[in-house]
Amino acid sequence: WDEEYDFVVVGSGTAIYGALAAAENGGSVAVIEKASAIGGTTRLSGCAVWVPLNEHQEEEGFGSDASVEELFDYVKTADIFNGSTDEEKRDYVENAAAVFRWVEENWGFRQSVYTVLGDYLSLPQAKPLGRSLIHVDDTGEFLIGDDFYRARIEPLLDARSVQVMTSTEVTALIPDESGRIVGITAKKGSDTLNIKAAKGVLLGAGGFERNEDMRDAFLRGPLFGASSAPGCTGDGHRMGLSAGAALGNMGSVWQ
Repeated sequence: WDEEYDFVVVGSGTAIYGALAAAENGGSVAVIEKASAIGGTTRLSGCAVWVPLNEHQEEEGFGSDASVEELFDYVKTADIFNGSTDEEKRDYVENAAAVFRWVEENWGFRQSVYTVLGDYLSLPQAKPLGRSLIHVDDTGEFLIGDDFYRARIEPLLDARSVQVMTSTEVTALIPDESGRIVGITAKKGSDTLNIKAAKGVLLGAGGFERNEDMRDAFLRGPLFGASSAPGCTGDGHRMGLSAGAALGNMGSVWQ
């Protein structure tokens, strides 16, 4: 091994939360990012996230939420392509709010109801506003994209000694004799690095919409552009397949 860590995270968009959580629990962590700066598509986004049953909606005057069962039914109805299992849907409905409460309590993030957009679909139990949360600064202004990373993510990475490697492309997962993934191979310039991940690898390398062959294979109709980062070329999908993972929900896109 050229380098060794407890936990290796491939990609630095939403997967950065996994890196920070691992570091919070005392592990040595490396984040490997193909681009020259961290953030991926998340750094280009509005950074809002759908969090049912969050405590902010009632505090800020948007009323209480539906019951777990009603929200579960809403999510089941919305998932017309069966992109996740019922167990996964219920887990998200029941636990998403607790995760973001933990983020606030442990990292000092402030969150507020995102008042620009509510539930996408006009289905039973949909709510105009209240379930989407966004990070805010000390004055209550929304923190989106680059501002969010500069103000919140980058200081946390530095404070927790997370090793960030940019301009570094992960090319393969390394299994042991049993098939368990114990590390990754990466290219940085002309160098090839074998990096050990003693406790696991998190694949968060983004989508595949910048890969023409994968677009043609999985998406319906022509695609003329994408709002994602240029590095979303399906790297994580290919590596996951090589390790025996299955693909799912490949024909459903946000547009």
